[in-house]
Amino acid sequence: MIQFTLCIIIIEAIFGISALVTTIIFYWRIVAKMGFPGVLSLLNLIPLANIALLGYLAFADWPIHKELRNLKTKHGESSQ
Repeated sequence: MIQFTLCIIIIEAIFGISALVTTIIFYWRIVAKMGFPGVLSLLNLIPLANIALLGYLAFADWPIHKELRNLKTKHGESSQ
């Protein structure tokens, strides 16, 4: 019985770690595409910092949007 329990714990740990790594990789890519440093995705490892990160990303002026606005004004187009 103890061996079975140990096996279940190991399997759960493997799934948990793989889910955590996958989440970090996904957030890293998303944050990098926004124009922010991908290292910000590591804040998901800290409780409550992950909520603060989502709030910041939702309301911050993204660097990629700043660059797009600059390019539009440089070429004489109106920004939206």
